[in-house]
Amino acid sequence: LMLTEKTDKNNFTSFRNADMNKFIEYYNGKIADPTEKQFAEKKISNLRKALDKLDEDFPDDVKIKQATIPMCVYGMYRMIRDSKSTSKYMEWLNEFLASYDTNLDYLQYCSNGTSSAEMVNGRLQVFKDAINKIG
Repeated sequence: LMLTEKTDKNNFTSFRNADMNKFIEYYNGKIADPTEKQFAEKKISNLRKALDKLDEDFPDDVKIKQATIPMCVYGMYRMIRDSKSTSKYMEWLNEFLASYDTNLDYLQYCSNGTSSAEMVNGRLQVFKDAINKIG
């Protein structure tokens, strides 16, 4: 949910505890605002659809590193939100996961400090670039 709220004004990409607590306060205010509530509910609905689709498409024994799970969910969320092909995304994602250990472009953002905004933004950008290439 934090990644879906990233804007130029709000950079909710640090997964450190203090920053997650700030996000919770922000989002509580957002869903309490009647003009914002419907947009928040739509976003949450799309996230649920993304999680359901990933659950449906992944085998039970899939291995995904903890720091990559939010990126996988965000990617599927974007595919659903933008009415893009979820099957093409799953094809890309399966290839990504299969080559994970040799993907140096991505792994540079998976070392120490994976919860920092810099590391999260780096991982997120890899997924955004892939999403933009998927029709």
